[in-house]
Amino acid sequence: MKILAALALLFLAGCSSLRPAPLVSKEIVNPLIAGDHPDPFLFRWPANGSYFLSHTRANGIPILKSQDLVSWTESQYAFTGPPTPANKPWRLNQFGFCHVWAPEFFPAGGNRIIATFSAVGYEAPHIPDECPPFDGDTSIYALTSMNGMEGPFGKSEAEPILLGKSPACDNFPAYPHSPGRVKGCFPGKCASQFRIDGSYFAENGKTFFAYVWFTNPAVKKGAEKKHRGFNIGIAEMDPQSPTRTLCQPAAHSWHVVSPGDKNLLKQLADSCSTCGERLSFSKDTDGREWIWQGMPAGIVEGPSLFRRGEYVYLLFSHAVYDSAYYGVAWIAAKTVEGLANPAERIVGRYLIPSGNYSFGHGTPFLGPDGKNYFYVYHRTDNDACLKNVGRKCDRDIFVSPLEFDGVRIKPRRPDHFSFN
Repeated sequence: MKILAALALLFLAGCSSLRPAPLVSKEIVNPLIAGDHPDPFLFRWPANGSYFLSHTRANGIPILKSQDLVSWTESQYAFTGPPTPANKPWRLNQFGFCHVWAPEFFPAGGNRIIATFSAVGYEAPHIPDECPPFDGDTSIYALTSMNGMEGPFGKSEAEPILLGKSPACDNFPAYPHSPGRVKGCFPGKCASQFRIDGSYFAENGKTFFAYVWFTNPAVKKGAEKKHRGFNIGIAEMDPQSPTRTLCQPAAHSWHVVSPGDKNLLKQLADSCSTCGERLSFSKDTDGREWIWQGMPAGIVEGPSLFRRGEYVYLLFSHAVYDSAYYGVAWIAAKTVEGLANPAERIVGRYLIPSGNYSFGHGTPFLGPDGKNYFYVYHRTDNDACLKNVGRKCDRDIFVSPLEFDGVRIKPRRPDHFSFN
């Protein structure tokens, strides 16, 4: 599977509304990076045109750099200290982190870059010698570099900091959040935290943060039952301090995607002739309904935002990450607020699982012409994963174009694609 030397040639088949992109120097071959590199994030640094890529890697955050989207070299300086073994906490200042994943980077003005990641956090002197088994008690943390992607990140001893409610707010946080009864929130207040998979979006002087929050696992009634599992929210952040939300009454936030939204599932299934295939918010590795601490639940995760023309798009993944149903869907509206309004939004599927493969958890990025969008994501061989053979559950990094039919993103099956 090859993406030809001109990135924009990917768009020529059936995409007359987009212009070709300039040539890149080499041919790009999928997988972009083979091996187990889940949850990739990729963006272009406008100061020098370099591309930067990161992904989940046990305990730590890798940064890879490229000028052509083909040859990648890893930065050795952005994060201080040697690589951390997978079974050991990643130590930064007075903190320790286990089960680190989904790193992203946000240009916050000038050479300031904010790095975010999901992790189970510990504060000294309570950092364990070895990471305990994962129990889901995660939050999103932020580090800052004042020297662009070269770092160092986390130079301040106060970092990493917990993303969420500003300490200056003396009222309840005005955004969708995990209920306070969930065990293990750091430092004990779920309502003031984002939980996993954070992603920034900024436009017109406003900064937004898309993220995942959890309901209580065993809830049996009320609103939590309706939304049981992993949900997607968006909160408006303080543009001057983008790691913190705005305080009320200026604060705005939206519950955008619920794993229990049957109407959304039907709309996705009806969005194209084959869009009902392998569509689920709740299937697990064995093809059964996912059971979360004794109760059925669903998962929507990996949110990311971008704008094209009049519409802002939310891309998100759904179902259990190593299941044959793991795929990517999208919601579009003219405003961020409209993404949460069923009467305003348009929905569809983008990456549809097929064969042995499923796809998900990625981010959009601009190609070399600064106009056409692509999507970087990971691919899993579900058959090998289920049978525990070969490369097992490795997640390769893939890149695909975001092709459009008017407002709608065209669905695709990356394991079968070709470009003519």
